[in-house]
Amino acid sequence: MRIKAIILAAGKGSRMRDGTQLPKVLREANGKPILSYLLSALDFIPPEDTTLVVGYMAESICSEFPAYQTALQEPQNGSGHAVQCALPLVTDASSVVVCYGDMPLISAETYMKVLSNHQRSGNTATLLAARLKESNAYGRVEIDKDGRFTRIVEAKDDPIFDERGKDFYLYNAGSYVFEASALESALKKLTNDNNQGEYYITDVPAIIAEDGGTVGVVIIDDGTEILGVNTPDDLRLVERILLERQNAD
Repeated sequence: MRIKAIILAAGKGSRMRDGTQLPKVLREANGKPILSYLLSALDFIPPEDTTLVVGYMAESICSEFPAYQTALQEPQNGSGHAVQCALPLVTDASSVVVCYGDMPLISAETYMKVLSNHQRSGNTATLLAARLKESNAYGRVEIDKDGRFTRIVEAKDDPIFDERGKDFYLYNAGSYVFEASALESALKKLTNDNNQGEYYITDVPAIIAEDGGTVGVVIIDDGTEILGVNTPDDLRLVERILLERQNAD
């Protein structure tokens, strides 16, 4: 079984507003680019089997991480479009890990947990989710009364979600494992029929389920792992958590 990875790292980080022109994934947390933390957690996949999807200031990312192959996303039409750009580089894989380059807190153990669950269960796709008591702006994972995955709903496309009286909220962590052939088929069916007019990778698991595939959900209770970096406040919070982890080791 050959496993490859696609890391979404094309964004500019327009909400950072910190005066730097660096791509978001090259912003530093405790002296290291945030992308480097994710790549360290995924070091069980060789660099030659890991594709960085780049866009804004692509050459800077290529220079910082020369061991990794890259795919150019231009223009940037959403996360699903980003994966489409990298697809030609993973067609010889059996399974493909997909995750976001601006999420440096997901541990190697969690990535391995998702991958092991995927392989052990014989899933067509497996996604990581976090169970939280507080609502936030991340996409929500919906499961039916039997615990089966139904879909992921982006917060901006489902404004009434918070009125439903949930005991907890199940949030998408943005990390997936797909069987490569199913990923390729589902990407061909993606549409941009949403409020942003973009192609979402979050729609792919539902397409796979509709096509008869098995979609597994691995749930963690540590909500800090799914924190991404979109603002200066996010970056400061991530830095603090990384430092706490370092001091605890």
